[in-house]
Amino acid sequence: MESEGSDESLTHNVEVRDDHQYILSLLHNGSIPLDTLRKEQHEDPDLERLIQFKEAGNKPMWSTISSLSSDFKYYWGRWEVVHLRSGVLYRKWESSDGGSFEWQLVLPKRFRRFVFEQLHETPTSGHLGVSKTFSKIRSRYFWYAMHQDVQHWCQLCDKCASKKRTPRKARAPLQTYVVGAPLERIAVDVLGPLPTTQSGNKYLLVIGDYFTKWMDAFPINNQEAISVADVLVKNFVVLFGVPRMIHSDQGTNFESQVFREMCCILGIDKTRTTPLHPESDGMVERLIQTLETMLALFCCENQWDWDEHVHLLMMAYRSSVQQKCRLVE
Repeated sequence: MESEGSDESLTHNVEVRDDHQYILSLLHNGSIPLDTLRKEQHEDPDLERLIQFKEAGNKPMWSTISSLSSDFKYYWGRWEVVHLRSGVLYRKWESSDGGSFEWQLVLPKRFRRFVFEQLHETPTSGHLGVSKTFSKIRSRYFWYAMHQDVQHWCQLCDKCASKKRTPRKARAPLQTYVVGAPLERIAVDVLGPLPTTQSGNKYLLVIGDYFTKWMDAFPINNQEAISVADVLVKNFVVLFGVPRMIHSDQGTNFESQVFREMCCILGIDKTRTTPLHPESDGMVERLIQTLETMLALFCCENQWDWDEHVHLLMMAYRSSVQQKCRLVE
C-alpha cells in the first residue's frame, strides 16, 4: 500500500513539473497568446462543452446538463456572466456599485497550479495567506472551486508551513459581571492545604458577596464537597439568606454532584471561572492573598494555631475601607 501511495505522489509531481515547463514554453513576451488559450480551453472537457453551448447562443435546459459534471453545472449557473471574447471564455466581474467591471479569464485546469505558484511563491507575491492569494488570483482568473484550490495549495506549501505560526483560535474577551443587590452573586474558594492545626483544620473556605464586598473565612479540616456545602449552609446561608448565584473555580468539590444538588435544593444558579483565568474570580483570589499574609504575621512559629486568628483577622479586614466602594463592610 505504501509503495502505491508513493508512486501516485511521484506521478503527480512529475505531471506538475511537466505542466510547468510546458506553460513556460508557451509564454510570449510574458503572456500566453490567445490562440494558445483558445486551444487549451478546448482541451478542457467542461470548458469545451461550455464554449459549444455559448456559440450556439442558447442556455441549455437543466434536463440537458443534469448528468454532467459539477464543474460544468457551476458554469451553467453563471451563464449570464460568462462570455466568449475572440473565442476565449471570460467571466465579467462587476464591482459592488456597478460602476466598473473586469474580465476574468476562465482558466483551464492545466494552468491553475502554475498561476498559483506565480501569485504565491515568487518574491513579488511573498507567500501570503489564503485570503490575499485568493484575492490576487480572483482579480484576473476564474474557475470552479477556486477558493478551495487556493486554500488547499496554501496548506501544502512547505515554506509557509515551516515559517508561519498556526493562528490561535479566536476567543471572546472576558466580560465584567455587574451586580445590583446583596446576595445576587457570591464567590467561594478554598485556601490550602495549610499546616494542620491542633483542631485538625487544614483548609480555609473563603466566601464573599460581590455587591456588599462582605467577606468571611471558615477553617475546615478537609475540602470534600460535603464539608464545603455543610459549612456554607450553616455559617453563611443560615445567617444571611440564600444567594441567587454562586461563582467558583472548577475544583472538583464545587463541581461535584453533592454541591450541584445543594444548589438545586436551594434554587441557586451555579457558575464557574474560565480555566487558567483566576482573574475571573478575582475578588476572593485577592482576599486569599491578603489572608495568607495576615496569617503568616500573626500565627506562631510552627504555624499550628492559624485557625485561632482567622475570625479576628477577618474582622480587621471587614472594618477597613474597601477600595472598590470606599466604604467599610
